[in-house]
Amino acid sequence: MDADLQDEPEVLLDMYRTLRSDNVDIVYAVRTARRDTRLRRFFYFLFYRLYVYLADIPAQADSGDFCVMSRRAVRVLLSLPEKLRFVRGLRAWTGLPSKPFPISRPARAAGRPQYSLRKLARLAFSGLTSFSTRPLRLGFICGTLLCLGALIGALTYLGIALFTDIHLTAPGFSTLVIALLFSNGLVFLYLGVLGEYIGQMFMEVKARPSFIVERTINIETTQGFDERD
Repeated sequence: MDADLQDEPEVLLDMYRTLRSDNVDIVYAVRTARRDTRLRRFFYFLFYRLYVYLADIPAQADSGDFCVMSRRAVRVLLSLPEKLRFVRGLRAWTGLPSKPFPISRPARAAGRPQYSLRKLARLAFSGLTSFSTRPLRLGFICGTLLCLGALIGALTYLGIALFTDIHLTAPGFSTLVIALLFSNGLVFLYLGVLGEYIGQMFMEVKARPSFIVERTINIETTQGFDERD
């Protein structure tokens, strides 16, 4: 939870009871109402919808870091080696049984928020880039569209030249446009291929485990994730 007490500590007891009664590992808060400025609410709304669309393992919209976790969930999170931690994304990545807990976040009672819009934008960008490689595919998509446009334009221009008596007022202009479209498309395609390789390296460098062992049987270990308290 945040240290400014804007997330009410007494809600933790209700979240803990839900964790125990529903036999889940994570109970996280979902903010059904925010008492922030309209500009902040707009950016929060925009970020979560964009994150849910782009992320390979999206987190619950309007959820925050405020949550209750079992010991098993905490150990799984601590076992991840990466340094830039977007907690709500990593929490969803674990795949452990979880449940949302709707809350209405009150307004700040005193003081000023430490997170400016600039810091919030940096956090949002970190969250988007930590759990999605889709932006790297934009080059491949743009390159494909440009090459297809150039091919369609070339076929159209060839059909006009062969089967009609239409004479263009600027000979050579269409050929120049088609050549530029195709050459730019090839550049974007190459960038898209590079993006795919970079995306693979990006996921490898994070060194997240390929799987998580939920429990073991007849194996003595001090690093298991089968403890729930």
